[in-house]
Amino acid sequence: MQFLIKEQTKGITPTILSEMSSPAWSEIDLYMRTKLEELSLHMKSPDQLITEATPEINRIISKYK
Repeated sequence: MQFLIKEQTKGITPTILSEMSSPAWSEIDLYMRTKLEELSLHMKSPDQLITEATPEINRIISKYK
């Protein structure tokens, strides 16, 4: 298990790490979990998800600029 975790973290660059530690990332993650659940329950189509998520993600990102 330790080997697997070590191998998975090799691709994490400083840029990725800084993006993931942004407060915006937490909000986007929470938002997308809800949207992906709707998608998996067939409450939304992939196109609907993209249409709804794009402005919300942009709003979240702009809030932290």
